[in-house]
Amino acid sequence: MGNNLGFTLTEALVSLIITGILISFSLPSMSRFYDHFQLMQALSVLQSDLHRVRDYNMVPLQQGGGKDLIINHDDQSYTVTRNGVLIAKRRLPDRVTISGEGSTRISFTPAGNISRAGSLTVLSRYHQKRMVFSIGIGGVDIRD
Repeated sequence: MGNNLGFTLTEALVSLIITGILISFSLPSMSRFYDHFQLMQALSVLQSDLHRVRDYNMVPLQQGGGKDLIINHDDQSYTVTRNGVLIAKRRLPDRVTISGEGSTRISFTPAGNISRAGSLTVLSRYHQKRMVFSIGIGGVDIRD
């Protein structure tokens, strides 16, 4: 009479195969989730940097001029400059891109209004969002 408390090798292999099949079905949804997470993280950081540039430009009598945020579409990065002098540079995550060519300069007036209305499309592998810039309120809105 043997000990029947353990698993046989066959039972262990069958359970590993079933687990592997279940994991393979969940990978596409996890990939989409991670893709959405990267896109939203990139948008959050970009929007935060835009608010910092706006707040800086709203300080009265700013010494040395205001700041601009320049999106470089060619290398998928953006920079924050003050009078053409580089202050900060950030790269977008690997699978996140901002549509467009060349570069896009975003600047704010001392009243906090954006200098030019429009929108940018931010893309990832499975998702896309639009950043909408409204004249008059200086807001940056994220839309589907």
